[in-house]
Amino acid sequence: SWIDVSLVVEGETLKIIYFLLQTSQVPIQEAAVKCLSEIVLKGMSGGDKIALAEYMNLTSVFEAVCQRGRIDSFFGKACCVLNNLGYSLSQQVSLNPNNREIHAQVVQYTSTVLLPHLINFLKVLSGQARQLRIGNDFWEESLNSLLPFIGSFFELARGMREELNSEQVSFMGLFFVICLD
Repeated sequence: SWIDVSLVVEGETLKIIYFLLQTSQVPIQEAAVKCLSEIVLKGMSGGDKIALAEYMNLTSVFEAVCQRGRIDSFFGKACCVLNNLGYSLSQQVSLNPNNREIHAQVVQYTSTVLLPHLINFLKVLSGQARQLRIGNDFWEESLNSLLPFIGSFFELARGMREELNSEQVSFMGLFFVICLD
């Protein structure tokens, strides 16, 4: 956590982290995804954090994890990356209540980029819930790791409802239906 984030996300280091995510050795995969989780927790402004997430192409990680469709320790740690990113962005709004620019950036990025991935993670969890039963540790850990982001997202949406366009409102309605499924 103490290392300068620019050293970790420079081209070669990031390539190594993404290479390690694809290895068949689970402890190495988990360490690589844990590194990504720590990177998105670094303190920075909302706009800088969004730019970092886009530079790191975290959406490709979220897509690959959901396509695997397996709920295991790696899936749970990938849920933590999504949670850390979404929750920390929501906190930027709380820390800057009068900054409409930060609000707009966070709402736009969260509703158009992160929310679809959150829905995909929840669909994987929902699809596996019937097979794994709720007592499965990986299932419960994965869901629990997403709860802070889900809660902060609803709080963010509630505070910004006047500024949401109809597409964002519809998408949030879909999200709510999936959460209740």
